[in-house]
Parts: sequence; structure tokens; C-alpha cells
Amino acid sequence: MLGGGPSLKGFDAERLRGKGRVVAINDAFLLAPWADLLYWGDKEWFDWNHADLGQHTGPLKVTRATIPPKERHGVEFHSMLHLRREALSYDASMLAGPDSGSNVLNLMMHLGAATVVLLGFEMWPCGHWHDRHRRPSDRTAYGSRYLPHHMRMAPRLLQAGVRVLNATPDSALDCYPKVTLDEVLR
Repeated sequence: MLGGGPSLKGFDAERLRGKGRVVAINDAFLLAPWADLLYWGDKEWFDWNHADLGQHTGPLKVTRATIPPKERHGVEFHSMLHLRREALSYDASMLAGPDSGSNVLNLMMHLGAATVVLLGFEMWPCGHWHDRHRRPSDRTAYGSRYLPHHMRMAPRLLQAGVRVLNATPDSALDCYPKVTLDEVLR
């Protein structure tokens, strides 16, 4: 699962090709345009990037954003319902969590993933691997919303049979076991 953290700056996503399903969150589709799944959470991100989404050649695009058909610009995607405060949704039509990372972990559970590896998930206000964001991130959201949510979500994912591994160096997200990408790819 490719996030937006600065540890992915210059990352060669080709290392992942053929090693399992690859999920790109937001602009990470530019690192892996062939990713199996592209996910975004915000209508605003879609408004800014819809013209570039043809570069994503993978089979599936998913969002939690509500985007009326007339505003989809011909982009085919699946939209799911969103439960912001729930730790985990067991209803396959809904995603839980306040951030795209937790949404995608919930989606991976729905899709039957046994192991998910996080890359680019620093989860503290340190910027992105790219300079495409058009608005500054809410620097307080990591500590006040995102990290606490992952702490609640982690044991439930494990109970549901989803093992999450964090291969992001210097990540504040310590509720998932830390590994290196080399260990995972062996």
C-alpha cells in the first residue's frame, strides 16, 4: 500500500510489480500507474486530478467521496459509504476511519487480504514525497485523529485475519509491526 509520505521520494515502485497486489493512495498512482487499485478519499483531490487519472491503468479505482455523475468527467470508479468514527466496518459497502490509509486498510479487509504492507506512512506532519498538494495538510490531524484511529483499528484488523506490516522508516505508526521492505520482498 503506497501512501504519500516523504520516504517514497525517488522510490522505485517497479520493485513491487509481481510481488502481490499494489494499492496507490492519492498521488501514489504516479509512482505505480499500473497499481491494482487507486484510492482517494476527497472530492477535492478528484477535482484537481481527474484529468490525470487516465494514467492509472490498473483495474480498480475506489473512493469514499460523493461525486455526482455529471462531475465524474468520464472517470469510472466505485464509490463507497464512509463511517468516519467507527474503528472498522464489517459491512462491505462501507469504509471506516478519518484518513485514506485507514479507509484502504478497511477495504483490504473487505477484499480478503491476509497481509498488507504500508509504505510511505510516516503519519506525522513531515510533508509528502511530491509537491502536488494544493492545500496544506492539517498538521494536528495525525496526533489527534489518525494515529488514535489506527490504534483502535489495529487489533480489530488482526481479529479479522488481516496482518498489517509497516515498512515505513521513521513512522509514528507503531501499532503495526515494523519491517523493512527487503524483509517483505524476500
